[in-house]
Amino acid sequence: MKARKIILFVLMLAFVFCFTAANAQAQFRSAAYGKSYGYGSWVELSTSFKVIYSMTFSTPVTAYGYIDCDGYAAIHNCELQVAMGIDSTSEQASTRRFYSYPTGATDTSGIHTSRLWKFNPGTHTVYFLARVSYTGTGWYSRANYMSISVLLFEKGGYKAEEALEVEPGLAPDGLPE
Repeated sequence: MKARKIILFVLMLAFVFCFTAANAQAQFRSAAYGKSYGYGSWVELSTSFKVIYSMTFSTPVTAYGYIDCDGYAAIHNCELQVAMGIDSTSEQASTRRFYSYPTGATDTSGIHTSRLWKFNPGTHTVYFLARVSYTGTGWYSRANYMSISVLLFEKGGYKAEEALEVEPGLAPDGLPE
């Protein structure tokens, strides 16, 4: 009986060792960052892109990130555009989204943009940008309740075919933006 327990114990240790060694090769590092403005002062928008919120984070390895920027806007007699800047306050054109109320209407709306992005090791800043592009008489637009989330996943570790690589500056139809 004692020999059986010893054999069982040795087999259990061998299993744990093999499982740990295999698992160590497949380790997958990830991180989640988030920042939220909550309810504060309304940010008045203009006809130039303006940083309405930003978040800085660091990654020690090359990582892919899912970036999500959202908030809330009051829009009257204008078209609101939102976008994000990544490590720059200039917009990434592929992240631009439109919210339009140009015929004298007023609305409050959720605003949102998102993007997958490859980050090299280092410190990075995501900028949530907004501007008004079309204006009618008495127009205004304000933003509030902004938040930014970044989910990072280490490059490598997951073995599969490359899913989709998007070339910046090309629209889905292949034409330049």
